[in-house]
Amino acid sequence: MGPAYTTVPNKVPLPDRLARDVMVRPVITVGEQTNVGEIARLLIAHRIKRVPVVRDGRIVGIVSRADLVQALATEEPQLTLEGGGTLGEAEATSNYRPSLRGHLTPR
Repeated sequence: MGPAYTTVPNKVPLPDRLARDVMVRPVITVGEQTNVGEIARLLIAHRIKRVPVVRDGRIVGIVSRADLVQALATEEPQLTLEGGGTLGEAEATSNYRPSLRGHLTPR
């Protein structure tokens, strides 16, 4: 005898299986302050498409691959300087301005 099925009106019959029968364990979670790069690495490493965001042991959200793509697509690129730091930091702390090639030139 095959698996039992539940019939959903106007839908394909579904096997009678519970969430615990198909869920992934252990649960991979992140905190609210987790860097999006780290989230991307977790999704790839664990071959998952979403990760719950938790605070004090309670789920407060979820981050999906689509969320990461959207965040990357809307993020403004920042030039990184050879000595470290970003262009914005260099402008704020020095008398130099960026040239068209990304180098700093005296103001």
